[in-house]
Amino acid sequence: MFVLNNVAKYYRDGDSKHWVLHNFTHDFTKHQYICVAGPSGSGKSTLLNLLCGLISADEGSIQFRRGEEVIQLGTATPTVLREFRRHRIGFIYQFFNLIPTLTALENVLLPLELTRQRHLDTIARERLHQLGLGARINAFPEELSGGEQQRLAVARAFAHNPDVILADEPTGNLDRDTASEVIELLWRETARTEATLIVASHDERVSARCEDVLSLAS
Repeated sequence: MFVLNNVAKYYRDGDSKHWVLHNFTHDFTKHQYICVAGPSGSGKSTLLNLLCGLISADEGSIQFRRGEEVIQLGTATPTVLREFRRHRIGFIYQFFNLIPTLTALENVLLPLELTRQRHLDTIARERLHQLGLGARINAFPEELSGGEQQRLAVARAFAHNPDVILADEPTGNLDRDTASEVIELLWRETARTEATLIVASHDERVSARCEDVLSLAS
């Protein structure tokens, strides 16, 4: 699915370069559950952003393959990358990144509208009911608890049935019990949709459930 070859990424600190990934080579295959682990600053979030094409590698190549479809993320046009993210990727953030002026239903409808799917309202309502938010459809994010907001973020990420779910510390802003609940939902939805899950996390409960743990050094 993803083929990374000698990928490197740096950020500038004044006149110097701070490398967060260097000569990174790895293959991510379909239907895997992968934990990306490592200390702060080791490049976990950077790797996820590279995989969804939000940033480009400074060295090396990143390729997405799905059947005969092949996308070179480093050289693809902005239009190709936008369509790639809309159709192939679901992203879950530590701090939810919900749109505060939209209701729960409208937040889930957004990725469906971008992919121009049919029966949008029905699909969005089903996703919310599946994640225990059926009674909160018309609530705004600020009216939801932290656990409800993360469940809403999960519903939004899975709404359009993406091939890959990228999750950046999805339990990092939750208490232990709520985090356990979100982990169960994340695994259940990944299995239901037959997606690939790549999750950056310090949570040992997350890494223990993954098939592979990819450790990044600082």
